[in-house]
Amino acid sequence: MTGNSESRLKTPSLPLIGYVALSVLMAASYALMWSTSVRHTEGHFTYALDDPYIHLAIARNLAHHGVWGVTQYAVSSASSSPLWTVLVALTIKLGGNNVLWPFIIGVACSAATTLLVFGKMIQRGLSVWLALASAILIFAGGPLHVLPFSGMEHCLQILLDLVFGFWLLDTMVRKPESRDLIAALAISTAMCLCRYESLFLVVIPFALCLWRREWRLAGAFAAGPILAVGGFGLYSHLMGMPWVPNSILIKGHLPHSSALEFLRVLINQVFWSLYNDCPALGCLVLIGVATAGVLRLRVLRDKTAALQIWLWTIVVGSLLHAGLAMVGLFYRYEAYLIVSLTTAILLAIHEVWRLLIGVLTPPSTTVRWLVAALSLPLAVVLISRANDALTKAPNACQDIYLQQIQMARFVVRFYPTGRLAANDIGAVSYFSHVHLLDIVGLATDDIRQLRIERRFTTATLTPEIEAFKPDVIIAYPEWFKGSIALPPFVIPVEKWTIPPVTSAASNYVEFYATTPESADRLRKELNEFKPTLPSAVNAESLGGSKTFTH
Repeated sequence: MTGNSESRLKTPSLPLIGYVALSVLMAASYALMWSTSVRHTEGHFTYALDDPYIHLAIARNLAHHGVWGVTQYAVSSASSSPLWTVLVALTIKLGGNNVLWPFIIGVACSAATTLLVFGKMIQRGLSVWLALASAILIFAGGPLHVLPFSGMEHCLQILLDLVFGFWLLDTMVRKPESRDLIAALAISTAMCLCRYESLFLVVIPFALCLWRREWRLAGAFAAGPILAVGGFGLYSHLMGMPWVPNSILIKGHLPHSSALEFLRVLINQVFWSLYNDCPALGCLVLIGVATAGVLRLRVLRDKTAALQIWLWTIVVGSLLHAGLAMVGLFYRYEAYLIVSLTTAILLAIHEVWRLLIGVLTPPSTTVRWLVAALSLPLAVVLISRANDALTKAPNACQDIYLQQIQMARFVVRFYPTGRLAANDIGAVSYFSHVHLLDIVGLATDDIRQLRIERRFTTATLTPEIEAFKPDVIIAYPEWFKGSIALPPFVIPVEKWTIPPVTSAASNYVEFYATTPESADRLRKELNEFKPTLPSAVNAESLGGSKTFTH
């Protein structure tokens, strides 16, 4: 063996250095986020949302009691991510009940996503430095450095959808083989079991297979979502839950009127979601459409067919999501679209540069401006999104610590197995073993049915509360005003106010009793608990007047 050959073997390859650099960068980012967030929460790890505690509660009850429910006493369809809930339940079953499991899984999925992007970029011809820069941009803009602190399934969804996208690049421009049918079925099933919205990404591949008369592959694309949604729906039905999870029925923009009226609302919702609620996704959709248009140039068309399919898959998926689902709410709902769309656009920009400079040597000014016109807006959108997320995440964790965690501490201390009516149900359910009435309907089907049928009023809520006989009610008063006010017999006892909020729905929450006797008891308990509250929580006695006035 020559000296040069020995030298090459002893020198780490540049891609390996890139993997190491990415891993170090991600570890440093998570360490920085952790230390910053716990400084806002008196040293206690806290998620940036109340929702992960809902999943933790269901996972704990599934692992320990075999009950798919927010409480161990009854099933409740409060999760729209069966795969994530089962995954967390397995970790609890095998590793014990630990609040950190969603965070750990989220970090693992986000790291895997970033490393996958880096590796695939190199495979598709990008230099190590460009691949590294692309992976860092996607990690930051996802924002994958923040999403694990939301404790939700979106990190897993992003990874699965990206695997699906890279698989499309390798599959959709050749004749499908038997192994492709298995892959299409497996990946699409896993995607939709993780988040139902991933079904939007199957629409274009399915339609394209029908147009090409590739019936077996089309059937595999259709079977995945049917198995996921239908299978969990059947399980839910057999367990006494609705076919569709309550969170989708309550939060989704599903049709409630004529087809024409629904179409009008859908178009308006698409515009509003992309323009007002999540302009970052709106900008990326426009860049994606422009990039797909550039790929239709004669010198690019045939060589970029797979990229065009993937781009239009995500663009159409984004429009469907914007019209039928939610965006925003701490960067999570649209994150899978942001990551996949950014990856596809970056690959497309590289193809534009590589192929056009092969035709035009040296590259013309027009080519340079074309690449810059696609790249710079993309970078600006993602860097802005990354900065916003980094700034807001610690405050979001503080919101949940000051409000939901303190509510849970109070419930655990005085009503650990009591009867609680509430509208924010995550932390209070996970940290205790209360009997729960969810007065928003996510975990209580009777309330959900009233909301879906638009019959939710004070008159219909009153018998639900009377029948449940709660020991205490904890609610946002601004959610219950006018025709949907809490019953007149409800007695306000105390109000907790925290600084202006980032992720909590309101900066104040109130405690209520239903009888004068329970109001006296609740007042004493709150007074006893008050000295343990963080200094940023302002506890104000409401005097306990018998009639609640809005």
